[in-house]
Amino acid sequence: MYFLLNRKRGCTTINSIYTEFCRDSVLRECFPLTFHLYYLALIIPSSTAVVERSFSLMANIVTKKRSRLTEQNTDAIM
Repeated sequence: MYFLLNRKRGCTTINSIYTEFCRDSVLRECFPLTFHLYYLALIIPSSTAVVERSFSLMANIVTKKRSRLTEQNTDAIM
């Protein structure tokens, strides 16, 4: 199916294929799982940099001297 979209409609990226699915109700009805997979491919982050950055920030806030911070206070500081 990707081959057909790529060849006939010029779709070359996941975003363009998803856009084509959104425009064409027949595609959505014929291939509902494929439509859902393209949607998931667009919303799932491709890296864990944001999570790693958060853990690094938390490690800078919660130190040995600040080990008694409650969860609410830590969230407020972050």
